[in-house]
Amino acid sequence: MTSPSVEPLLVSNDAPQPTQTILVRAILQDKEARLLALGAEITELQVALQTLQSKYAGLAAEIIQYKSTLSPVRRIPPEIIAEIFLYFLPSLVWDEKFPKLQPSKLPWKLGHICRLWRTVALSLGQLWSVVDLVFTGGTRDWGMPRLVRPDENSEERELTQLPPNPCRHYHYTGYGTYHCDWLDCEYKQAHWIQTDLDLIDGSVQRSGDHTISLRLQPPYFAVHPVMDAVLKHSARWGEIALVRPGRSLLQRLTDFEGHFEQLRKITLASAFDQRFPYQSAPNLTNLSLVLVQIPPGSRLQIPWSQLTRYREEDCGWLDPVERLASYRQLTNLLVFRLKWAAQRFQTPAEALLFPSLRVASLQLSMRLGEKLVPLLDMPVLQSFSIEIEGDACQLHLCLPHSSPHLKVLRVTMLTCIGDAERAFEMFPDLTEIALDSPYIISDNILSRLIPYPDRPPLSPKLELIRFSNRSFLHNDCKWETLVELLRARFRPTIDGIASLHTFEFPTGLGVRDEVVISSLKRLRKKEHWNIKVDEECRHLNWENMYL
Repeated sequence: MTSPSVEPLLVSNDAPQPTQTILVRAILQDKEARLLALGAEITELQVALQTLQSKYAGLAAEIIQYKSTLSPVRRIPPEIIAEIFLYFLPSLVWDEKFPKLQPSKLPWKLGHICRLWRTVALSLGQLWSVVDLVFTGGTRDWGMPRLVRPDENSEERELTQLPPNPCRHYHYTGYGTYHCDWLDCEYKQAHWIQTDLDLIDGSVQRSGDHTISLRLQPPYFAVHPVMDAVLKHSARWGEIALVRPGRSLLQRLTDFEGHFEQLRKITLASAFDQRFPYQSAPNLTNLSLVLVQIPPGSRLQIPWSQLTRYREEDCGWLDPVERLASYRQLTNLLVFRLKWAAQRFQTPAEALLFPSLRVASLQLSMRLGEKLVPLLDMPVLQSFSIEIEGDACQLHLCLPHSSPHLKVLRVTMLTCIGDAERAFEMFPDLTEIALDSPYIISDNILSRLIPYPDRPPLSPKLELIRFSNRSFLHNDCKWETLVELLRARFRPTIDGIASLHTFEFPTGLGVRDEVVISSLKRLRKKEHWNIKVDEECRHLNWENMYL
């Protein structure tokens, strides 16, 4: 407590008297001693708290470890784990949007999780059947894992890491920087080649009797040793993807005297030399050409009539007449994916007949859609996807007129003339509709999709509806109409109306429509309907359609 004789000093600026000075100093000495004692006590308590926190963290970590032993993941049978692994089997699809491919390391990564996963990964031949040899322009991971034997007398091979890149030495140059020297270019190339050969050898051995899928983009100095290694197993090739193949690689394939009996799928991407011995693949049924320059004179010798799946993206046909003539030979085609950015198109005299086609995905530019699609005669088509870029197009001219049994329709256009009512009328058997084009859905269309006892609706078999936010006609569509449509479709009360499984409302980058999004979320929570909005669903890519 403060002495009464010094209290006036605390509320004024008066100078203390000699007796007050002595008293203040005594008070300060006492309070400083008490402060030191409290500081020591705080330090002691902090040390105790840190000790308790350390014990708490250690105990929590132990609890997590013990709980992990009870995790259902540990009780998954190896057969189920194998099925899960196969679900993530690497794909060899080449996409121009992602040209800098990175080699797949799935089998190696799975082998480092636990003993069971390692055993499953090493024994699952199909997982090792994908051999991905992509040259990344000098950015290779020199610590890439591989299969090695623990010792010379052991027959078991295990997963391990390659040593660090032996071709680089770093030395300090000052100012916080390091300089890298290439020791020997030939040594670097030899190390690269040996890594590829180890990968081929290990993958082929582990793949068992499964067919092999190859993606090849070896650097120029590795073409011959790599091709020597993979051609030894040509009888097991099931799929091959050639990314930016050089002439030496294609020449090796052309000069090869054997046959690829099991080869069924070929992808040729970004190639200026188109040579490939298609005649050596008698069972070829799946062909993808991406950014390929195709010469006149049918020098490709592609067996068009035996193809069941064909994908073509941004290919340059020097002879447009030959292009259409090749399409006419696709009489057994089931799946057709075409990306064509033609500026000029000469309309042929006859239609293009695809008598067996089930799935067609088209990405066309400018007014090519209005000219090309009406020429396509696809009588048994079931799924159709079209994406138009550029000028406004007449919607009904970009839809297949000879496909009365169409079940899946997806339309994406930057600008569009007309509405979607005719599309629903053209295809009464639709089970899925996806529309992403400005202002093509009016309130009248929503009303016509609602079933009434005295009026049958459009598309009574719809199970999935995907309308983007920009597809609705501005200041026309009513929220009440949309809710009535969803209620009538999710819980139909009229015979002959299929139950709607999903309604999706994807939004563009510019406008999110927060009011509609929040309203649909509340409706989903209230009615327990399968409604997806905004980031929960996305615009489907034009070629993302399967048989």
